[in-house]
Amino acid sequence: MRVLTEWRIPDEGAIHIVKPSIAGLPNKTQAFSDWLAARFQPDPPWLSTMAK
Repeated sequence: MRVLTEWRIPDEGAIHIVKPSIAGLPNKTQAFSDWLAARFQPDPPWLSTMAK
């Protein structure tokens, strides 16, 4: 159920990952970032459920 139906987010459905430069990035952080990117492409699952 949408609460503020007339309010829109410009990049609705976006996920932002904030991480340090690749130089000191732990492998598990990079693996998680890669998993998220693969899991939510090409369309995030919540966008397909919003249309229903």
